[in-house]
Amino acid sequence: MSTWRDSLLPASFRGVGFFIEKAVVPVGRKGQLHEYPQRDEPYFESLGKQAQVHTLTAFIVGRDCFEQRDNLLQALEKDGAGELVHPWLGRMQVQVGQCSVTHTLTEGGMVRLDLVFYPANPLKFPVSTLNTRRQLL
Repeated sequence: MSTWRDSLLPASFRGVGFFIEKAVVPVGRKGQLHEYPQRDEPYFESLGKQAQVHTLTAFIVGRDCFEQRDNLLQALEKDGAGELVHPWLGRMQVQVGQCSVTHTLTEGGMVRLDLVFYPANPLKFPVSTLNTRRQLL
């Protein structure tokens, strides 16, 4: 019988592997809470879905951890969108946000990383269309 661990995918970004200790992504709706004087009930104005910003606590471990770290840093600093393989959520196109790397003497052979990935959705602008009905009149 397979377990939930069997369904996890190996984490990677642009083909460079790493391990994930913790993954956080906000869900729900974004909006503005309006509170008015002399009123006891607030009003929540919904402004659409919350952006799914992936915050990962990751690590690299092993004899070659510095080489793996350098490969991952190179992938993180490359411009443009890249493919993130998220163990729980699958493959997705993302943009890299601000990340940090931590080395400690007590964890020899291990590099810890705090990674932030933003959705790589195309920027959509309104487009004009030709009003053919008006031309006929």
